[in-house]
Amino acid sequence: MSGPGVAAPDVVVVGVESTGKTTLAAALAEHLGRPLVAEQARPWLTARGGRYEEGDLTVLAMLQARAEAEARSQGGPVVADTDLVVLRIWAEAKYGRCDPRIVEALAARAPAVYLLPAPDLPWEADPLRETPDADARRVLHERYRALLRALARPWAEVSGLGPARLEAALAALASLGVQP
Repeated sequence: MSGPGVAAPDVVVVGVESTGKTTLAAALAEHLGRPLVAEQARPWLTARGGRYEEGDLTVLAMLQARAEAEARSQGGPVVADTDLVVLRIWAEAKYGRCDPRIVEALAARAPAVYLLPAPDLPWEADPLRETPDADARRVLHERYRALLRALARPWAEVSGLGPARLEAALAALASLGVQP
């Protein structure tokens, strides 16, 4: 997917809560020498005491997309700690539907490869996390797999603890044509 004359895609880490997405995205950004786009929902929700309504997910999706576009405009592809895939799954799981604007924005997203961390890390409680149940997390993980397949975007699942998770992610990216 990258090489002479071919724009390198963004790398996006998506998946269930407490799977090390933020840690992995930060490590990948450093290793690949790319800007990191942080999850925009976290500070937004923190400022509101974790409270949100269905329509707020569209606001969060647009904040995430805008942050990615701004970072990308500074010089190329980024590593994103979540993107509109997460907002779509979140909306569908919580409310049974997703705002068409999120679906459309996801379809128009810049080229990206996705990494889906397995839910193989221990649950870490956090005031903003909503799904501590291991079975529910596995069901959500399957929703991510299904959506990534349906979107027909390049993706790989990664697992492992600590440095092994980063190494698995780098190997997956290499198999998807993304080189440091």
